[in-house]
Amino acid sequence: MPRTEPTELAETTAEQIASMAGDLMFGDLFGRLGTAARSLLIRASVFRVPVTAEALGARPGPIAECEAAGLLVIGPGHELVVHRWTAGALHRQLAEAGLGAQLAAAHRQAAAYWLSRGAVSPESGYHQRRAAELTRVADPAPRPGPSLLRRGAVLALAAVSVALAVEAGRALAVPHLASAEGSAGALSSAAGPSVAGPSVAPASAARDQAAAWVAGQVSGGAVLACDPAMCAALAQRGVAAGDLLVLGPGAGDPLGSAVVVETAAVRNIFGARLVSVYAPEVLASFGTGAARIDVRIVAPDGTVAYRTALAADVRARRAAGAQLLRASRITVTPSARSALAAGQVDARLLITLAALAASEPVRIDGFGSRGPGQSPGLALRTAEITAPAAPARRMLTFVRAQRSPYLAIRADLTPGPDGYVLTIEFGAPAPLGMLR
Repeated sequence: MPRTEPTELAETTAEQIASMAGDLMFGDLFGRLGTAARSLLIRASVFRVPVTAEALGARPGPIAECEAAGLLVIGPGHELVVHRWTAGALHRQLAEAGLGAQLAAAHRQAAAYWLSRGAVSPESGYHQRRAAELTRVADPAPRPGPSLLRRGAVLALAAVSVALAVEAGRALAVPHLASAEGSAGALSSAAGPSVAGPSVAPASAARDQAAAWVAGQVSGGAVLACDPAMCAALAQRGVAAGDLLVLGPGAGDPLGSAVVVETAAVRNIFGARLVSVYAPEVLASFGTGAARIDVRIVAPDGTVAYRTALAADVRARRAAGAQLLRASRITVTPSARSALAAGQVDARLLITLAALAASEPVRIDGFGSRGPGQSPGLALRTAEITAPAAPARRMLTFVRAQRSPYLAIRADLTPGPDGYVLTIEFGAPAPLGMLR
């Protein structure tokens, strides 16, 4: 029967009011979430089917927070679901706040997840198309300001924009990005015109070498920024998914990481800004030409501030090395003396050596070698000490009992011509300012 009541609103008007009311309700609930929970909700909202917490890299706390707010549903098989109404309200408010790039990043991560499952899936194509559409959309015309009622939700979205850019890559389960040569190529072409990418064989060899070095040399828990193919290689080497920040076209910056693995794809994204702004120093380098991969230290305060801090650290290391050379319990070889005097030794090693010498005579044979292609000024992170069996075992016990930042990534004993050789190695990158 047709509607005849004089007070009945037109159907389109009623729908608009219901939508606005729903958006306001969502904005209030969303605004109460913490940053990690908001990031999780955005990542989950782009999926059209239920997915596991592992696929989203979701931690129990944010899941519980989103569920308590009624914005996320946990299914009977522990899969996570965002209601289409909730997703629609979230996506509208992201667009209104000018944060469509965060949604595009979430779609790229979802596409990578489906592609990694080994079969062609309509879901991966859907997410790739949506990411491309959102990336292409650039509306330079100023949008009307949010109403007073919506302003709280919009501000909440804007306040976590940088954190979401980091979390969208870091928190996703990168082991799903099963290695595919096309990943770097897709990034390269999407990032814009550039020189021809590296051929498959040299690029693959350099990636394997870089992945092995990073997995063995970079401190556990340090966040690594990388393109999808490199992140997959690192995950296969045992690097935790939560320690990987996936970089793709439209990535804001790698500042959520401690180290960035600079491949051809990453160079296409950031260009000269990578060295001049984000990551000035090279920890190690592999391959040549377009296939070259540099493992770089990220400078959170910029290149100038980092190099100023590095110069101050070298001076402090030089002064501490001079003190060790005067210590009566420490003897050194000529090469070790030279490294100490020049300020080339990691501050963590200097402090550890001083602690060891407080109770045992210490003979320092050397400080290892630099990483391949390592920038000058970066510290040597390995020490080799010779001692009789009993003191060597006591020193080993002491070194292994330490906690971060003095916990070595390697500490072991091997027989030597004059007793036992204790090798102590700290992870990269070396922290600055520890000797102040």
